[in-house]
This record gives sequence, C-alpha cells and structure tokens, in this order.
Amino acid sequence: MRIYISSYSSDCTYFKCQYDITLEFHSNVSNDLTEDDTEVEKTVRLAEDNWDSPIVITTTVQFLNCIYAKSTVNRRRFHNLCDSVIIFDEVQKLPLKTISMFNKLLNFLSNIGKCNIVLCTATQPAFNNLSSGTSLKLAGKPEMISNLSSRIQQFKRVKIIDRTKKDGADHQLTVTEAAEMILEAARAQGSVLAIFNTISATERVFNEVKKGAQDYVYILTTRMCPEHRKKAIEEIKELLAEGKNVICISTALIEAGVDISFSCVFRSLCGLDSIVQSAGRCNRNAEKKYGTVNLILMDQTAEKLNSLQEIKNGKEIVQGMLDGKYKADSFLEDETINYYFQVLYRDADKEYLVSDHGYQVYLADCIDGSKLMQKYVNEYHSGPKTIEGSASETIARNFEVIDEDMVSLIAPYGLGKEIITKLNSREGSRQLKELLKVSQPYLVGVYRTKLKELIDKGAVISLGDEYQKNEIFAIRDDHYDDGIGLVENPTNNNFVSF
Repeated sequence: MRIYISSYSSDCTYFKCQYDITLEFHSNVSNDLTEDDTEVEKTVRLAEDNWDSPIVITTTVQFLNCIYAKSTVNRRRFHNLCDSVIIFDEVQKLPLKTISMFNKLLNFLSNIGKCNIVLCTATQPAFNNLSSGTSLKLAGKPEMISNLSSRIQQFKRVKIIDRTKKDGADHQLTVTEAAEMILEAARAQGSVLAIFNTISATERVFNEVKKGAQDYVYILTTRMCPEHRKKAIEEIKELLAEGKNVICISTALIEAGVDISFSCVFRSLCGLDSIVQSAGRCNRNAEKKYGTVNLILMDQTAEKLNSLQEIKNGKEIVQGMLDGKYKADSFLEDETINYYFQVLYRDADKEYLVSDHGYQVYLADCIDGSKLMQKYVNEYHSGPKTIEGSASETIARNFEVIDEDMVSLIAPYGLGKEIITKLNSREGSRQLKELLKVSQPYLVGVYRTKLKELIDKGAVISLGDEYQKNEIFAIRDDHYDDGIGLVENPTNNNFVSF
C-alpha cells in the first residue's frame, strides 16, 4: 500500500519524512517522449518519476494531471494510485471548474481502486451537494471529529473584524494606507501577518512597510522557491518564539499547512475559505484569549483581480454576505460556511465547458459515456447507434487545472546553485534523474507567457542547447534575491527580508 499526500500548495516540504522512501513531486520539469527525440532528450524525459515510491507528496495540480492531462508521463503514474491511502490537504482550494471531475475520480478510486481517501480542511466544501452524477459519495459518517459545531466553538481563538466599511460605504485602501494600518497594529500588538490576493500587491505593501518598520519584516510569495520559503518561515517561527516583533507580508500561500501564530492578522477581502484559513494563523497557540483578524478592502489600483476570477467570485460572495445578514465574526460557524459553499457551488456541476471539434461539451461528461462521442458517431456512422462512448482524448486535449501553462525555473538558492552548475556541465546528462529529483524544492513556477519576457530581460537562461527543447531553465544569480526571490528588474536598492 502506498500513501499519497496531495497539497494545494507546492510547499509540501513541511512533511518530515525519510527521503529514501519519499518522493516530493511539485511539477514536471520536462514533457513526454516523442519519436524524434535525441538520446539526451529521452534521458531527460524518462527521468520523470512514475510515482512508485512508498510515500508520494505532490500538489493537487499534479494529482489531477496524472489522470486527466495529456502525455504518457501522466498515464504511467495512474496505476500506482490503486490500493493506496490518499490524503488531500486544503481540499477546499480545488479549482471550481474541476470539482465534478475530482468527484468522479474519487468515487472511482474509492469504489474500484480500493483506496482510502481523506479530505482535510477547516472549511468542509459541499462536494456531496452537487447533481447526482457529479456528487461525491461520502462515507456513512464522514466526519472524523464528533460534535463538530461544539468543537469549533471550544477552539475559537480569534475575533474577525470587518474593516471594509466606513460611514456605511466601501472603505478601499491604497498601498500606503494598508501599510500604515499594518504598522499601527504592529506597534500596538507586536507580531502582524498581512495576506493579499496578488503578488504585486504583496510586494508593494512589503516595500512600504519596510520603509517605516522598526521590526523584522518578511515577505512570502511564489517568486521564492519552496526551500527559500521554508527557511523564511523557520526564521519567522524562531523570532516569534523569542518574543520578537515580526511583520510578515504574504500571498495566500501561508494559509496552506503552515503552523505559525501571529497576534494580529490582516486579510484582503477574498473567499470565506481563505478568510478562515487566515484566521488559523492568528493566536494559533492561544497566547491570549482572542486574536484579531481584520478584513480589509484594497482599491483596484492596488490589487487587480480581473484575471483571478475565482478569487474575485469568492470576494463578491463574501461582500454580499457582509452586506446582508452575516456578520464577520460568524465566519467560523458551520451555518455560515455551508451557506458560502452553497452559493459558490451553485453551478459547479456545469463547469469546465470547452469547444472540441466544433461541439460544446462539459469535460465531466466525457468521463463515463461521452455525449460528444455519442453525437458524433450517431451522426456520421452508418452502422448501429452507439449507447456509450469514451472521450479520454477530448479530456487530454483540453484539461488544464491552471488556465495558463506554468514553466518551472530552477532558482540559484542554496543547493539550487549546485544543481544548475551540474546540469550545465558535461556530466549533467549522466546525472539527470538524480538532479531533476533533488531540484523540486528549488523550482519557481512562472506562466509560459511570462517566460519569454524573462528570457529577453536576461533573467532566465536555458541550461545548454541540448536542454532547450525540454524546457529546463534557470534563474540567473543577479535576478534572484535572498530576501524576495525572483526579481525581474534588479537594482542596488532591492529590499531584503532581514
């Protein structure tokens, strides 16, 4: 039996396991084999692990890819999922468009694959309340904790305060105003965590806070590789344990599985699940009776959400709840959480609509008895009419957990520098499997559309002509800062986190 741990975040490194029995898999460094590949290219691609380790720690993106995404690299992992224990951490973060496909997959793995599946979350999503064909079939008594509502009240350690209104109107903050509010709270309460919805807003607020802070100030974003973030979090924990005043400005990545406690938290308005996760980083160890979680509203110039539709949808639902009968301090209660997910998942069973060969089709329909395949065959085949059809290729052509492809860059941080040097040497091709495996904690993901821009700026280089087709790239030393990670336009005045 194998154990699979799937996390929303690539910060899987907080699981402490024996590395010789554990595979830590964040992302594919290379693609699938083709007939025209050179021997070097084949070696690169075959270095992708087939998930046969006793314990596999991966991301939700990679887990879904191993079933639905194109390429035989993913298919080689699927059979190893059967007869295993699968643990999903922060399952509420599952992208909306994939919920129906996720539910069908788990139903199959549980009933046919004989898997034991655990869904971990502080805000249980309503996966079992979709239409009958796409609803998740939970166990008879699915909750591991009895008397859940009373337990929630017993462990309530924070007060959630709505600071999104002023004189009855929306109170939108600029970057400077948000920084001033954070600094004021730090002077009064000591340690402060502020979480924003975009990297841009996080970096801008961090720079403003750094100008006026007398405390230790850190930043956490996905521009830092997982090992870098892990080290920063360890430093923050040590300082907090020593009673030092620490300000941490972060994206939502700190909400997923990070055991850390601040006196005060600021959360830029977002979905209720993220607000609850943020509350879990406040007064976590019950240092006092109640910590404070402040909900703030950033103006559109400070935090642009046009391309982040799911965050925008969640934010709008929460705004509607605050304008209605729900108070901010009720956000930890079962009834409030259930209402939020009912609204959020209202049309979830109709998600992931694509156009394939001129037909509009929901990808979830392609899993068991494809409507697309039935219609095509029945229209153009002169023989017997088909009852059911398979459309795995339709799914493979169109399935993407993240709407835009991500490319992994090896960061020159810690061991990452040595990995880059070795990959760029003559001996690199002979050590590919080992090097690509140990490179996982040193990867920074960027959108494919961003890659060309970074290459043109000289921030990213290909590791030798042999590897270019395989998309093995590295960040140049002068474009990776030991405080903030990947820097597009480095200057002598770059802020660092310590």
